[in-house]
Amino acid sequence: MRNTRHSAALVIVLIAAVLLFVLAGPLGELGNAFGWNLGTYYVQVDNERCTPTSEETRQRFGEEMVCEYRLEGVRDDGSTASLSFFTTRELRNGAYLRLDVWPLLGVRGWEEVPWDDVPEAARQVLHEPVSEVD
Repeated sequence: MRNTRHSAALVIVLIAAVLLFVLAGPLGELGNAFGWNLGTYYVQVDNERCTPTSEETRQRFGEEMVCEYRLEGVRDDGSTASLSFFTTRELRNGAYLRLDVWPLLGVRGWEEVPWDDVPEAARQVLHEPVSEVD
């Protein structure tokens, strides 16, 4: 009897995993339609949009999270969303970031990328880098 329950539970878990995998694309688009912001976004750092975190935020997310950025993110198809995320320091102004965004959890990771790595549709929305003249 115990093996039957264990096998049934395993089958349910496997079916759920397969359904999640198969529906990930359509659910992602549905999530975007409802503002769940899922996937990869690109932003340009603007330190004017960085504010110090509150004591409550630092207690909740970690004392090292001292900055909160609120930026417009752009997907590789050109669609946009307002995103916010915490950092341990002020970032390089004007830098381009690739953000990994999960539904309900928000930004789960980011990395700085060169302008050439930003997809063309996102480039149409973001500001092109200013080349410095000596």
